[in-house]
Amino acid sequence: MEKIGLPMPVLRTPTVDPGEEFTAHSEDALLDTFDRRARDLRISLTDFCNLRCTYCMPEEGVEFMS
Repeated sequence: MEKIGLPMPVLRTPTVDPGEEFTAHSEDALLDTFDRRARDLRISLTDFCNLRCTYCMPEEGVEFMS
């Protein structure tokens, strides 16, 4: 498996002092179906994809990693 290096993302939001609550403008906020503001993001890297597009699930099938 080839290792790929990813650069650190650039923070484009105003800095907040520790202990101070950051409040984004309502048009900038990411809300779920219950109108809760998203506060963190979890990313999972796997060879399994649940989108079933033609890129990752071609007609001839896919051999998944163990």
